[in-house]
Amino acid sequence: LISDSLFPAIVLGAVILLIYPYMSNPFILDDGHKIQENPDIQRISNLPSALFYPYDQNQMTKHMQFNMHRNDPSRPLTFLVYTLLWALGGGNQVSFHAAGAIVHAWNSYLARGVLITLLLPLFSKFPKYGEVIALAVDFSCLCFAFTPVAIGTAMYAYALSDTLATGEMYLMLLRMFSPLRNGVKRSARSRQQSEQSFWVAVHFTCAILFKQTSVTVLVWVSAWYVLLRIVPAFSKLVKSCPQLLPSLASISHCWLVWIGWNLLRFWYLGGLGDLEADPSNSNRPYLPYLGT
Repeated sequence: LISDSLFPAIVLGAVILLIYPYMSNPFILDDGHKIQENPDIQRISNLPSALFYPYDQNQMTKHMQFNMHRNDPSRPLTFLVYTLLWALGGGNQVSFHAAGAIVHAWNSYLARGVLITLLLPLFSKFPKYGEVIALAVDFSCLCFAFTPVAIGTAMYAYALSDTLATGEMYLMLLRMFSPLRNGVKRSARSRQQSEQSFWVAVHFTCAILFKQTSVTVLVWVSAWYVLLRIVPAFSKLVKSCPQLLPSLASISHCWLVWIGWNLLRFWYLGGLGDLEADPSNSNRPYLPYLGT
């Protein structure tokens, strides 16, 4: 019911209005280790060497203890954003809180786009319920935007790694499930599919460079693809709503990206884990997440 151009303006305005009184809140929790006391992000001249470096360059002792007050090389895009925000605001937390609010509002808009894309078959099959479906979509996304836990996450500076990764995952899903144009020649359709697979892989790559646990969305999409292919009841759904079946090429390209990223991390960084901002956990400086 809310127009595509009006929805993001409403969400962004309301989110900023809710967060504005707390813009000057201090850095909290891991913000201290990874942002406020992190010398890597405090000079743009540190780029790019401070973003992606082997773990042993951060090794403080022979017992594999690490300096937690440094960039985590397993999340280079996250710390690139932190560096730019630090330069923009001079280390002031307001720039980080403002970025969190904008990214959160953007994610709410993207979530609406993903829901509309996935529910397109319902709009066409049940046109008389179109307004009800649209209202449910808008209501769900507004709840996502304004719930206290979501606003609290947006206010937590270090959570930008999560919210930025979430935005890229939404963009990945939008590309993956957006229907291709009908009535075009085979060569044109092949170009569409190639372009779709390319942008899906780009957004997935950005997501894992923000936070490697973004691979979970690829796992769920892959499981969804298998269900649609092997379960008879779901195969009937594919025949009536083919746009619900993700492209095998897109899924395969993402898995190739994931395998390549983990090989690079293993051989260049020296491990598949990441640096956790918990100095008390010095005997386990980075947690082995089995590649995630």
